[in-house]
Amino acid sequence: MKWVLALGAVRLRPGSAVLGRRPVGGRRLEVGVLVVAAVLGAVATTYLAVAEPNVGIHLRGEHLWFFGSSSAPPPRGGQCGAVVLNTIALGAFAVAWLLVGLVVRRAGVSARALLLMAAVWSIPLVIAPPLFSPDAYTYTALGAALNHGVDLYQFGSGAAGPISAVRGAEPAWLNTPSPYGPLFLDLMGALSRLLGEHMLQVLVALRLLTLAAVGVLAMLLTRLARLHECGVARALWLGVLNPLVLLSAVSANHNDTLMMVLLVAGLFLAVRGHPLLGIVVCVAAADIKVTALAGAAVIGVDYALHQGGWAARGRALAVLS
Repeated sequence: MKWVLALGAVRLRPGSAVLGRRPVGGRRLEVGVLVVAAVLGAVATTYLAVAEPNVGIHLRGEHLWFFGSSSAPPPRGGQCGAVVLNTIALGAFAVAWLLVGLVVRRAGVSARALLLMAAVWSIPLVIAPPLFSPDAYTYTALGAALNHGVDLYQFGSGAAGPISAVRGAEPAWLNTPSPYGPLFLDLMGALSRLLGEHMLQVLVALRLLTLAAVGVLAMLLTRLARLHECGVARALWLGVLNPLVLLSAVSANHNDTLMMVLLVAGLFLAVRGHPLLGIVVCVAAADIKVTALAGAAVIGVDYALHQGGWAARGRALAVLS
């Protein structure tokens, strides 16, 4: 358990408090809480990775991942018992995250230690199939259908016929036009074309993309926190270590991850004095999901408000719109 020793040896550094004046017992307690949180979170994600593939309501078909089977019996206690155990595991994951937050707020933790903990918690999620959401399977179906000439803004991916790549998508989405932007559909179409419409290979490629996006997001949050003299540890705790982020991005490979990293990149560029470029990046994010246009609006309004006089503000808004 080298990672446990690494977390136990992490050097706590001052946050709002001055650790140099804290008693040795207090520092040991904080290190102990971090180790407990690391182990608790790792146990929770490991259980979810092992148990959820056999009880997940969205994993109905066969060969949806490299292991696990929807036809396997649920744990002792039946489906209801399995749901209860999964809920307990999710609760333990949340508790582990909150414990880390207490130490971050009380004493401060190095960014390296938080990223190490995020990696440890994520390893089981990377190995397991997409959990708690079938959206990744819907994405692979959309990419394959696009390559079969389906107009995804008029028809669902089911219009491609009984091809293998659509077998994991939810029935409702098979007959529903896509709500996603052209950039994301073209991306999934390119992955499907490149990998020969092999669903599992496309899923792995999508997972690698979302993992890379989480890494870039961590870097951007770190730089934004330093620019605004905010706590880097708090930013990483909230924006990367968060169970909602890890389950949605690392496990479920949701396209919100790709949208979010572009959105934050746009905000970062605007903060660094490039509002027009920031808006362009936010528009690219909206080409994945339209909600990212809110970021472009925020950048435009903020830039206009920093101009002198109403006439200059109006011109700025006109240019940036």
